[in-house]
Formats: sequence, C-alpha cells, structure tokens
Amino acid sequence: MCKIAAHEIHVFISFLKMSVSKNRLFKRNSLFCLFLFFLSVLSASENFSVKNGVLDLRRKNLSDPVPLQIPGEYGFFWNKLLDTYEEPTEFISMPSGMWTNKKETGGKEYPHYGYATYTLKILLPENYHDISLCLEQPQTSMKVIVNGEEVCEIGKVGKTKETYANATKIKNIPLPNNQSELKIMFQVANFSSLRPCLAYNNLNIGKREVLDLYMYRQAILDALVIGIAFAIGIYHFLLFLFDRKEKAFLALTAFVMLITIRVFVGGGCVGASAFGLSWAACTRMDYLTFAVGPCLIFLYLKAVYPTSMPKLVVMACVGEGLLYGLIVLITPATIFMRFLGFHQAVLALQSLYIIWTVINLLRKKERGAIFIAFGLIVLVITGIVDILRSMSLLYINTMVPVGITLFLFMQSIVLALRANLEKLRTNKTNQKLEKSKTGSFFREIEGYVF
Repeated sequence: MCKIAAHEIHVFISFLKMSVSKNRLFKRNSLFCLFLFFLSVLSASENFSVKNGVLDLRRKNLSDPVPLQIPGEYGFFWNKLLDTYEEPTEFISMPSGMWTNKKETGGKEYPHYGYATYTLKILLPENYHDISLCLEQPQTSMKVIVNGEEVCEIGKVGKTKETYANATKIKNIPLPNNQSELKIMFQVANFSSLRPCLAYNNLNIGKREVLDLYMYRQAILDALVIGIAFAIGIYHFLLFLFDRKEKAFLALTAFVMLITIRVFVGGGCVGASAFGLSWAACTRMDYLTFAVGPCLIFLYLKAVYPTSMPKLVVMACVGEGLLYGLIVLITPATIFMRFLGFHQAVLALQSLYIIWTVINLLRKKERGAIFIAFGLIVLVITGIVDILRSMSLLYINTMVPVGITLFLFMQSIVLALRANLEKLRTNKTNQKLEKSKTGSFFREIEGYVF
C-alpha cells in the first residue's frame, strides 16, 4: 500500500504541475485528477478476510513490507470478558465492529454502555517472526490477550463505570513468534462513548518494523501539518496586525489555528500518545473544531469575496456552528455526540453551497478564483471522506491533513496575489502623483518666467 500510494502521489503532483502551466487544462481536469488520486489511495490496499472468526494466513508471506488489512467476521461475546478462548457462536463485522449497529451484529441490538469480548483465531505459516497487530484509534478501553497471556491494555477495562477508564491511542501489539495459531481476545469496555467499537479502522497485521514505520510516518505527517499550519497562521496574523482592514488574514489565521488543534487531537492521536491527553479532552476538542471550522471558512470567503457571499447565509452558517460548538463545550460527550448527525447534514448542505459559490467565482473570472476553487474542492472532498469515515461508512486513514495542506497553500497564493495587486496599484498611484506634481512644478516655472 505504501509503495502504490507513493507512486500515485508522484503522478498526482506531476499532473498538477502540468495543469497549473495551462490554466484552461487546469480548470477542465482538476476535479478528474482529484477523483483519480483519492480513488487510487482508497483502493491501494491488500485485504485478507476473517471468516467465522478465523483468519488463514498459512499461504501468506508475512515478510512482505506491506501490512495486511484484516476485515471480516470476528467472534463476539456480549457481557463477557473472556480470559480463555472460546469458539464463538455470534459474530460482528469489522472494521469498526460497533455493537450498537444492527448491520454489524447480524440484526441484534446491544446498549451503548457495557462490555464484550471480540475473538480472532489466526492460522500462521511456519517460521514466521516479529509480526504485530496495529490498532488505530480505539475509542474504548481494551485489553488484548493472546494464547492466554495478556500482551497490552489501553485504558482500563472494567465492568462498571467506576472501574473503567477510556483511552485514545494508536497501538502496535507484538505477537508471539513461531506458533501455528494465535487465539486473540480483545476485551472491550465502554461507559463514555455513543460509538462503542473495537477500532475506527481495519486492524492491520504485518512485520513489526513495517507497522512501527507506519506509526512514525503518521506522527511525522501530523507534526508536519501542525508545523506548517502554525507557521502560516502566525504569518497571516502578523499581516493582519499591520493591516487591520484585511479581515481575510484574521479569518484564515483563526481557521489555521483551529486546524492545528484538530490534527493534534485526531489522526495519529499526537495529543493522546505524545502528551497524554485524556479521551474526554481529545474528543471534546475534536468535536469543537468540527463544529466551528466551517464557520471560519464562510467568514474567510466573505472577507475575500464580499459580494459573492450573502450576509444572511454567512450569519446562518456561523450561528449553527457556534451553537453546536457551545453544546460541545458545556455538555458531556453522551449529549453532544447525539447532535453530530444533524451537524453533519448541515455541513453537507454547506459544502454544496460552497461548491456552488466556487463555480460562480470561476464563471465571473474573479481574480485568484482558480486557486480558491482548487483549495476548497480538495478541502471539501477530504472533509466528506472524513465524515464518511467517522460514520463508519469508509475505513481508511484520514485524508484531512492532505486537504488542509493544499488548501492553506492555495489560500496563501491568493492572499499573496492580492497583496501584490495592492502594491502595484499603490505604485501606479504614486507614479501618477509624481507626474502630477512634476507637471504642476514646470507649469509654475513657465508662468513665472514668461
């Protein structure tokens, strides 16, 4: 997956360079290019399916430098925390494995709060060594037991709310070497989230160094986005301090700073893994940035193109986002999570409106509109992917850092163009003024002499 994705990114960048060199080609093909890029990233993975709780890897070379995604039917034991393996009679569909979802539990419905055990039997080839499981963004407490021995615990598993503690981390779980089969039990408890599941994404299995590299790469990508966004935010805030009339600088600064917080607490979970932030803190900041972020997009567009964004529409979008943000701030997770579906529906309508606005900007040939369009389209697409991912309709890595980076780059180009145009206008005005002063001076001399 890593090699394929890297190749597709290289092709995408090459196509982008060619497109930018020809404005007309860029306008025609940017959407098609983005579609191919994201489609290739989504499809660049190798899956082995778990059937009836069993994953057969006896014919698979586990030395391959590519981790395997392992979706399928995992064993499921509700209201049990198994210490020894049992053959399952009930199953739950992975990825996600959300026990409140009837489609994943085979029509059965379980309450949000409680505990359960997921089981997985893996049949392995001979003489394998140094392989691991990767659990990305588990949203509940979890204890992992392999062949009767506890190998890790994330948070604290308990049968009551008082004996339970949640956690949000990426975790690589080393597996025992040179055994013909592994009987894995995932004890899961939840007393805080409305989305109880094993993990948001597919579990991955592969060489330990490959999965470690995946974790490091995700953390480096998040840190890179945070650094770039923070630097861009500070730069545009300083520009705003020098020119208070440029509200676009302030709106972009606020949006960028919000994005740094979102990446910090989401994606690779830098906030939880590196800084020890609690699940409650990460979740609240994640939802808060999701609520307020679209407001700043509308304020930014209003500042850059005031005639293209009706004031009433901007006020309505900002009001809805701030209201949901207030709910996130003052209510517990069990309440503000219930409003997520409504906010996602509103956000979908807002995305359509932004796309319509961008099309109008392109039709009017507004200056810098092509860069605004490209940045917003990328951001909207990655945002939609992120929404589908959060709704457990897509099971891929978050694409938001890619969208944010391209969006910020394009907006910096637009603001730089605007600043350059203002400078050119100022220079022309000064030249006209100088000519006017020079002409007036010579006329005065002419009148005095003659």
